[in-house]
Amino acid sequence: MKKTSRRVAILGAGGAGVCAALELAQRGYDIDLYESSSLPISKASYVNEGKIHLGFIYAMDRKLKTSREMIVGALHFVSNLKRWIDLDPEEVISTPFNYCVHNDSLVDASELLGHYKNCMSLFDEAKDHCQLKYLDLFESIQAKRMSDADLEKIANPEYIKAGFSTNEYAVEPRTIAEKLRDALNNEPSINLLLNTPVQMVFRKGSQVVVHFRNGNTTHMSKESYTDVINVSWNGRLKIDKSMGISPPAGWS
Repeated sequence: MKKTSRRVAILGAGGAGVCAALELAQRGYDIDLYESSSLPISKASYVNEGKIHLGFIYAMDRKLKTSREMIVGALHFVSNLKRWIDLDPEEVISTPFNYCVHNDSLVDASELLGHYKNCMSLFDEAKDHCQLKYLDLFESIQAKRMSDADLEKIANPEYIKAGFSTNEYAVEPRTIAEKLRDALNNEPSINLLLNTPVQMVFRKGSQVVVHFRNGNTTHMSKESYTDVINVSWNGRLKIDKSMGISPPAGWS
């Protein structure tokens, strides 16, 4: 199907929806971007911690599947954002994270150190494959056991038995959100539909029909598309279900 004959809808103008819309617009598609709120990127993508995970906190995942996914995502995070916005990572990163091991931790310090070493190996493997740096800044990742003296500066030894310093960072999500909003407003190929909650989606022949409400009205409207991307947050599973899609496994 030619681009000119494709009509694309994206459900949800959070971080993922806006980035998907900007990418598709760069590739020559026209987009309708639906958002139930009065402002794009105003909820989880705006107020979250902004941590760009390196898999360190997933030590109970013995198969390292989650850590591997996080590391690959961390390597691509800034390079992907730079496709759509100007971003200097040094201007938006936090101080590095420290990890403290509580007396009642499910995993002790020696096990954690083993997990951190596995994450470092996964990072080196992924970095060589992707030819990217963490946050476009770091060619290696670190997790080092803290001395007792350094640990006592940040934690109460009555409750904390070990600590690790890392070069894992968070970014300031509000700065990134505002830059993405500006890019969205300057992209003529994206039609942003605010205060427009989507109720359901269903297939009709070769088309996918999106049912939605405008603002506070009870009146339902509908539009037909060749492609629909569901990156909504609230009601995601309900919308999927209206298309006959169920989660492949138990949903948390």
